[in-house]
Amino acid sequence: MSQLRSSDLGMALSRIIGFAEGADVDQEQVREALEYALRVIFADSLQVGYMLPLNLHKTPLGCAIYAARARLIPPERLMQPGQVAKLLGVTHQNIYEWVEDRTLVAE
Repeated sequence: MSQLRSSDLGMALSRIIGFAEGADVDQEQVREALEYALRVIFADSLQVGYMLPLNLHKTPLGCAIYAARARLIPPERLMQPGQVAKLLGVTHQNIYEWVEDRTLVAE
């Protein structure tokens, strides 16, 4: 277990989880840790990037990842689904469907 925690991935996840829980750490280091961890865990060897699993936000790891990502976004830039629906002139259901089919990325 100590080897896992001291690995590059373990340290990146520790930084992400700490930040998600409210630790005051350098946000650039958190961005780098997120990018590294997401590429290691979710990379597609046939593509340049990675794709997050659809229900990742329902897992403990996903909750931490999404909390950290959301905390990196200034609060005034975050929008609720209803606000997005109104802005785009569509229904709430459209927003949820777009998130599910990955047309729209939610944090």
